[in-house]
Amino acid sequence: MKNVLLFLLLQILFWGCGKKSIDPFAPSVNPAGEWTKEKGGAGGFDNYESYKNFQYTFEVATNDQTVSIQLSSPDISLQYVLIDDYNLPIEKSSISQKISNDYTLDAGTYRLVVMADRQATGRFALVLKGTKQGATLLPSTTLQASDTFGSLGGGGQSVSFKNHFYTVDVTEPFSSYDIEVQSTDTELMVYTYNPYGPTNAQFSSTRKGKYSYEIKSTTNTGPQLFMVTTAERGSMGSYDLRVTGQVDKLTRVESQSMVVTGQWSASSKVDQMKLAYDEYTLELTDDGPNPLDVEITSADTFVELYLQSNNGSYVSYSNQSSSQNKMFKVVPSSLVKGKYKIIARTSASAKGQYGTYTLNVFGRFSSFKKTE
Repeated sequence: MKNVLLFLLLQILFWGCGKKSIDPFAPSVNPAGEWTKEKGGAGGFDNYESYKNFQYTFEVATNDQTVSIQLSSPDISLQYVLIDDYNLPIEKSSISQKISNDYTLDAGTYRLVVMADRQATGRFALVLKGTKQGATLLPSTTLQASDTFGSLGGGGQSVSFKNHFYTVDVTEPFSSYDIEVQSTDTELMVYTYNPYGPTNAQFSSTRKGKYSYEIKSTTNTGPQLFMVTTAERGSMGSYDLRVTGQVDKLTRVESQSMVVTGQWSASSKVDQMKLAYDEYTLELTDDGPNPLDVEITSADTFVELYLQSNNGSYVSYSNQSSSQNKMFKVVPSSLVKGKYKIIARTSASAKGQYGTYTLNVFGRFSSFKKTE
């Protein structure tokens, strides 16, 4: 009995030591892959910059080399794009569960991206002939976070800290990253950031919905800024965020919010028009352009809102109000560092009317206080 047990133990040790782990990033002439629901599925047809699709590179040793590409799946329709060393597409295949094409290529390095419909799940097999060593899968990382737009809601389609700003570190130059958000509660948008664009168009977005995504290419490494917004101002709900690419360190940008309840009465301060008002001051703390979101609501009277810089000049902005003129908000996106004054006032159309109000402030600020 002891000899039998010893024999079995030796067999286990032999096979355990002899078994080799499969390196998914090693070159292979027969690479295979799978999109899973846990990672959000595929990156979408035509989205060849998305790392939610499978990104491969391969080398051709000599000029005028015939390279055969065979792609198939038992589950889903597929597509590939072949890209040269200058990052220019050579050809985009048709969409099918079985694709086979031959190419005559010169010596060099090529990229092959295997794609499927956005969020699709399933397996594929790839066969390459005529390459130097087969295809090498480019590594990528998927980072995830969850958050919520609470009782005050999101900021809508505005550059505002009532929305949520994030940074993600890109680890490789001339790369891209795929940002997607999903909510069961509300429609969302993802805004990517271009620091070299005009001030009023540095943030851009192309989609909105309970599922939304953007793909951003960059030549630089390091932190990249983006913003998750509600499609409508004041919408509430939770969401899941996923960023895929050669990325690291997904971080939400810290900000401050202040909710103040005030009341005007016949004994309140009045201005030269004899309209009741309150004043608040704060200090913006960032060196760069500062978004500041201020809104005021009242169930009792019509209200107005003004913003002054430290030298007393009024900051220009577009007033926006509800149909009853009971809410104003300001969202200047290019305020400089320094002190500012917020003036909350009853409207000229409601002279002599008083009541309570709620003031909400969102941004990166300190030293918020009411002046007496």
